[in-house]
Amino acid sequence: MNTYLFVCRSNKMRSVCCANYFSDLLKDKGICAKIESAGLRVSDPKKSFGHIPKQATREMFDIANRIFVMEEWMNYELRKDYGVPEEKIINLDILDLYEWFDDNYRIYVGRKSNIESMLPLILIRKTEKEQNTIRNRVEVIADWSLKRVLQYKHLEQYILPENNS
Repeated sequence: MNTYLFVCRSNKMRSVCCANYFSDLLKDKGICAKIESAGLRVSDPKKSFGHIPKQATREMFDIANRIFVMEEWMNYELRKDYGVPEEKIINLDILDLYEWFDDNYRIYVGRKSNIESMLPLILIRKTEKEQNTIRNRVEVIADWSLKRVLQYKHLEQYILPENNS
């Protein structure tokens, strides 16, 4: 059985949402796989929105057949600090703009946070060119939900052939 790991900063939103979305995608295709999520910087492992954040570990990286990260610095850290082969890592390039939405914890339908309050946090220490690139991204301009962003990323292209061992 293949193992897919979704990694974000704190394992409170993006990685959990993406793992839920991908799980539903595989279920719809009749594919059985293990899907996990974890964070690289879990600072508060208390239950939040029905989920207890998990710290990513070397063992998780070793076991996973495919690892999805949300930002390029995560890709770099996995390769540099954990020795994860580059071919195992997929950078989804998902901005940290999303907040909880659904009380039933089907959070991949989460809506983007108030852009005016979130953008300054994302734009800190960025050059003017980088700031303009972020402001002009389709998901920012079109106010997409995280589910819509994931649909746009066509995650089905990353499904591995079933491994029955």
